[in-house]
Amino acid sequence: MIRSRWWALWGAAVFVAISLNGCGGSRTPEELPMGNVDTPKPGASAKGSLRISGWALSNAGIERIDVYVNGKLAGSSQTSVSRQDVKSAYPKYRENENCGFDFQLDLSGKAAGTFELTVQARSRDDAVRELYRYPITVAP
Repeated sequence: MIRSRWWALWGAAVFVAISLNGCGGSRTPEELPMGNVDTPKPGASAKGSLRISGWALSNAGIERIDVYVNGKLAGSSQTSVSRQDVKSAYPKYRENENCGFDFQLDLSGKAAGTFELTVQARSRDDAVRELYRYPITVAP
């Protein structure tokens, strides 16, 4: 019984350490940005451009949304789209009314194939949280 409790606590500590690694220092989960990517859906296919939309919040405010394709920065966006649904759900956050993002990622220079798309929210105090990491397919 004691051994299983120790392993459970050790596993939780490792999970927290891994989750916070690379997030601008040692921060609690509450200090990291939070949000959601509404589009694209996992496994989406696109040609020419890809719509990326969703929302992000942070107590410090959101600096920007960064989008990576296969680990390389492909574009950034600001949060400025009105999201009344998020404002109602999270009334205590700064800038909760205009926390949405919606932009087109240019894929015209990408060869056809499958790529990993990653979306991260970065707060004004430099905390980062990954909101999305899924494959997308660029059609010929």
